[in-house]
Amino acid sequence: MSNDYRYVGCYWDNFVLRNQDPNVYTRSIPNQMKDVSSVNECAQIAEDNNATVFGVQNGKACFIGDDLEHALNAGPYAGQCAPLGNAYINQVYTIVPRDEASISLNSPTYNFRGCYNDSPQDLAVPIKTRSTGNDSLRCATIAQRYNATVFGIQNGYCYIGSDENQAFKYG
Repeated sequence: MSNDYRYVGCYWDNFVLRNQDPNVYTRSIPNQMKDVSSVNECAQIAEDNNATVFGVQNGKACFIGDDLEHALNAGPYAGQCAPLGNAYINQVYTIVPRDEASISLNSPTYNFRGCYNDSPQDLAVPIKTRSTGNDSLRCATIAQRYNATVFGIQNGYCYIGSDENQAFKYG
């Protein structure tokens, strides 16, 4: 594999929403590929198909796509997530080109807007990008890479999004 990948988190698949609204039926990560036995195997399939996002679901099902925000839009799964996902629950990853794997110190432009409240049921900045070790420069660089317009750090986790009104809605 010529690229790296980063774990994003454990998220519901939109498939479960079809019972709530039949018009919403699109998978969170749209392209189901062959079954796999490891995250590395699914990562390789994603890379071979030039996908930027992939997930493993139900212990073996590999899904690939190109829209991280869509991959996460059904919301995070709060329970225990198996290493290869659960039924209708994706372990979500992003492909990171090796030359971008270590964040550059060329500082992106950003403005500190202050500290704001959040809600665990409806995150103000919805996309969790990395697990730990984030500072504002690192998180700003990640946001810039994914064309996100807002970012925040909470408990060491970097979150990104594209809706400024949503980011500040809890004051």
